[in-house]
Amino acid sequence: MTPEQEKIAARLRAVEHWIQPDGATGCWNWTGATTKNGYPQVHFAGGTSNVHRLMAVLAHGTPLHDRSVEVKRACGNGACVQPAHLRPQTISRTPEQEARRNAAFI
Repeated sequence: MTPEQEKIAARLRAVEHWIQPDGATGCWNWTGATTKNGYPQVHFAGGTSNVHRLMAVLAHGTPLHDRSVEVKRACGNGACVQPAHLRPQTISRTPEQEARRNAAFI
């Protein structure tokens, strides 16, 4: 495990009480803080990070800050942080698409 992954694992262990497994769907639903769009988030490394992205770093080795990689959920459940449901996807965007995406997160 890389030093970054060790920090992430320690942080997620500290907030695992916010994860509620759903036996019917297999989802791990996040019941803690969320973004205004409903995505799970947690304080990490002096800021906030999306929990599903942190899980993807641990499970799949997805780069944490690589904006060309998005983490999609196979289940389609925005509250799910189950590593088995997360699918890192490399994307390509035009500069205009990237500007619109960045503006949406401000």
